[in-house]
Amino acid sequence: MRLPRFLFLLPALLLAASALFAQSAAPERIDTVADAASLVERANKLYEDGDFKGALGIYERVARSGYSTAAVLGNAGAAAYRDGDPGRAVLYYRRALRVDPGYDRALQSLRVVSPASNDAGSSFWQGAVEGLFRLAPPGLWLGLSQLLLLFFSFAVYRALASEDPDARSHWFAVGAYAALVLAAVAACGYGSYRFRTGGGDAVILAPDTVLRSAPAAASSELFALPAGTVVRLLEEPVSGFVRCRLADGSTGYAPTAGLEPI
Repeated sequence: MRLPRFLFLLPALLLAASALFAQSAAPERIDTVADAASLVERANKLYEDGDFKGALGIYERVARSGYSTAAVLGNAGAAAYRDGDPGRAVLYYRRALRVDPGYDRALQSLRVVSPASNDAGSSFWQGAVEGLFRLAPPGLWLGLSQLLLLFFSFAVYRALASEDPDARSHWFAVGAYAALVLAAVAACGYGSYRFRTGGGDAVILAPDTVLRSAPAAASSELFALPAGTVVRLLEEPVSGFVRCRLADGSTGYAPTAGLEPI
């Protein structure tokens, strides 16, 4: 019995069809800035049409691709807020500020969407330090550190090369002061880097997330946090919980499933 010819072509047809289906199902690649710009334009159109969830999905893809900007992250925050997800809105507005600490749109939006728990206990000095980190990028601190290191090396060289005891003491004292200033500048540089990269900060995404007294679901409840609360992670996660500190200094254990690092 001879089989119809088309049966011999059936495997090839099925393979071609599966390849076409896989290609259509695969997400659009983001290989260039033009690809990212095209996707952002599409997301903006979805946002204008009221499809905030679809727009957020595209903004998040661009943010993960390496072609993200403060504007893209800000758009993701706006889409998340309009989609009824204040926690993710705070997360993306905070990430936008990591890219551009002076991004006014994110600063203004956080005044609206950020819960009061993020402002509790904030002090003048804390605000001053954060303001300094916003204005001075890590590269500036690195440059100052290099200059101070050169000055410190010069002072030590002059002290060792001098035969006059008074001059030697003078240059050693100058070197000691330079070392102290160098340590302070290096600490500011590290703090600025941590501030701009998120450091150990995370955002509570799930509403009414309960902080507990120990890393266990059976431990006593301390209080509930609204979505969008920013916490500082203090330890490595244990049994699905992580110890964190709030803006007012309170500490407790939050479930890792309900938060995301900035």
